Amino acid sequence: MRLRDSGLLDKELIPFYVYYTVAFMGAATVITFLNIYFQEYLGFTLSQIGVITSIGPVISIFAQPMWGVLSDRTNKRVVLMILMAATIVVSLLFPLHYTLVYVAIISAIHTMFSRSTGPLCDAIALQFLETKRVKFNTIRMIGTISYALMAAVVGHLIGDNFARIFYFNAVFMGIALFAVFYMPDLQKTAAAKLAAPPLKDSLWELFRNKMVLCILATTLVFGLTMTFYHAFLGIQLRYIGASEVQVGRALFISAASEIPVLLFVNKLFGKRKPLHLLMIVGFFMTIRLVMLFISDAQGSLAIVYASQLLHGITFMVHFYFTVVLLNAHAPVHIKSTVQSLNAVIMAVAALIGAGIGGHLAGQLGIGTVYLILAVFVFALCFVLPGVFWLVYREKVLD
Repeated sequence: MRLRDSGLLDKELIPFYVYYTVAFMGAATVITFLNIYFQEYLGFTLSQIGVITSIGPVISIFAQPMWGVLSDRTNKRVVLMILMAATIVVSLLFPLHYTLVYVAIISAIHTMFSRSTGPLCDAIALQFLETKRVKFNTIRMIGTISYALMAAVVGHLIGDNFARIFYFNAVFMGIALFAVFYMPDLQKTAAAKLAAPPLKDSLWELFRNKMVLCILATTLVFGLTMTFYHAFLGIQLRYIGASEVQVGRALFISAASEIPVLLFVNKLFGKRKPLHLLMIVGFFMTIRLVMLFISDAQGSLAIVYASQLLHGITFMVHFYFTVVLLNAHAPVHIKSTVQSLNAVIMAVAALIGAGIGGHLAGQLGIGTVYLILAVFVFALCFVLPGVFWLVYREKVLD
């Protein structure tokens, strides 16, 4: 009875439950083994993988604002369905050819569509949940649990045929597309029918908000490290000697570490000021990167597993408050645009982190790049708050 009173059994939430379940299962299959597929199945070098991984973010810098504006000006749900359908088609094209140019082009097209689905669905969920007694962390935790479980078993499912990840992803995204069809049409609400001011006026109002600038700055800082981590952790694990199952287990640990964070995120961090959150996350991110450096130097799978336990307090704390705070500070008529803008900043970070990071990894080694990033993050997370405090004093901290 208590569960029903909380609103969690509202039938209108079922499409969101289904979407976050299967979409994150699809993400787990690709994120876990995509770059291993590039290296071991196709024979690409770390530098080539870095180039492939960075092309997508370049496309996203231009594509994501377009999708965000289009969804705000037309229909969020329809735009999301189009993006997901395109993602499914492109996923099935991946294993059809194996040359570097073909894979780079397909990867860029795939990123152009797939990177925008997450921010857009988050915007729909956040806007819809404003009318419910359910917090976003509850919905997001469903995705985290699904990701963790899939990461744990995907190694068993694909065996040594890494091309299967694209077929699994297409199936999961197909189910997610079906769920989106049943999501509420927010454009039919009374608020959505109100005439929106010109986009440039809304963006100017947004960029005058010091909180928004602070949030976007943190996205750039942590985006550099997380994109390199996601791009090369699997390859590092294979260097250490990890099997497909052990690679999946590492991703399972990182995803599982998000669950307690999502359960208590508002109690533990809800009253923290944004710059204080930046320093907390930066501190633990530095420790995590140093651990990954040590694990690479010593070839220790146990240290990698231990570092994955910090994923929740680093990635998830930053992601959750970025999404929630941007939604709170964005005008109602550009909420999707703002989430897409945050994704653009992440794409810029990915371009640097994966592109330049991949080149450095090929020259210096993956572990050395982790150490460089640790120094970079530690410096920024204590220098950047000081800069913001000097410029804006306590205003930005409120």
